[in-house]
Amino acid sequence: MILANFGSAWGTWQAGLGVCKMGIDYPKGVIKNIVPIVMAGVLGIYGLIVAVILTQSIRPPAADGTTSYSMYNGYAHMAAGLCCGISCLAAGGTIGGKLCLCGLVFIYYLLLLLCF
Repeated sequence: MILANFGSAWGTWQAGLGVCKMGIDYPKGVIKNIVPIVMAGVLGIYGLIVAVILTQSIRPPAADGTTSYSMYNGYAHMAAGLCCGISCLAAGGTIGGKLCLCGLVFIYYLLLLLCF
């Protein structure tokens, strides 16, 4: 959940910077560029959903100390959490980086059109 939320924050931060840059140079394009910010925010929700699903399958030990939670289940849940967290982290970096790059390319394209 930590990695997913870090990816969400990273993507939101970078996408927000891209929207700010777009708003300075081309104010009409700001509303179109809010979608990546929302997409980056959803990444944290994905991490929360996976964490809740994994937590619901863990049962407390019985009164005699035996448990039905095996090492296999533990490693499977750890792998599921890491897959979700690392993929959300990568997606957050990609969402923000692409918007920042696309915003700059769009601004330079508009400047080229206006100059020639």
